[in-house]
Amino acid sequence: QSGRTDTFLDPLGTDVLDLPTGPAFSFLDAPQTPWPQPELTSRNLGGRFKGYSLDKDTDRPIFKYQLETATIEESPEPVIQPGGAILKRTFNIEADSASNGLHFLAAEGDEVEQLANDRFRVGDQYEVQIKGSFPLKPIIRVQEGKTQVLIPVPLDQGKASVEQIIEW
Repeated sequence: QSGRTDTFLDPLGTDVLDLPTGPAFSFLDAPQTPWPQPELTSRNLGGRFKGYSLDKDTDRPIFKYQLETATIEESPEPVIQPGGAILKRTFNIEADSASNGLHFLAAEGDEVEQLANDRFRVGDQYEVQIKGSFPLKPIIRVQEGKTQVLIPVPLDQGKASVEQIIEW
């Protein structure tokens, strides 16, 4: 996080979770294509930011960005419950039905354990559950010493949705 200076600010609070750096989605030529890694000056690596709107019922933001042929809307939602924090991220994607190779980076860490087809534990830090509007076919791979869980997102219908539930 930064303001209008060169000073980077730490997050406020004590229950802070470090998620993977870089974009949540990327078009990959093949499942082993390296995931894009941001540099300090990277802009538009995860798509061109197209602004946001507020959900009419909850006043929560819906972030919009364009990634090549895909338009992505992200709706983050904190879930308050006893015993731990949960963040639910819902992504709605629309693209040309000829678009292919879109992948979602569902989890990344030094150690990742697959608990079920749709659930993963990242070290002792957090657990991730993934839901999609399509059958999930997770790809677990290692890139630069980190284990990654990629979810291929089929766009043959011209649209898809992904829900990521993060518990820590």
